[in-house]
Amino acid sequence: MLTEARVVLPGAQALFGFQLAIVMTQSFEQLSSASKIVHAASLFMVGLSVVLLIAPAAHHRIVYAGEDSQDMHRVGSALVTAATVPLALGLVGDVYVVITKIVGSPSAGLIAGSLALVLLIGFWHAYPLATAYLRYRTVR
Repeated sequence: MLTEARVVLPGAQALFGFQLAIVMTQSFEQLSSASKIVHAASLFMVGLSVVLLIAPAAHHRIVYAGEDSQDMHRVGSALVTAATVPLALGLVGDVYVVITKIVGSPSAGLIAGSLALVLLIGFWHAYPLATAYLRYRTVR
């Protein structure tokens, strides 16, 4: 579980860094107010995801002194899984902003963002939950 967090964390941190840096560019100033607000919300979501991804390691060190524990795996897994929701929302917001900028159409950005949301939540949550459910039914 900690390894999973360590795999996802660098990507989320890199995205967060790019989100912070883009605000300082001239092209950011040219975005519509709506796109700037969506970007700010996406920045917050990715930041929240980074916090949730770092939390299991700190929890493990502080609460369990680095020792292995079933409870630690339960709490850590919940935090890592929870982190994928704001990460997906942050990515969706950024997809909206980028596609809106490229195409010049908020409608195109909304369609692309919606498609990204379906794909991310589908592959990260719906598909694993459906697979787990089918596996559970087969075992019973």
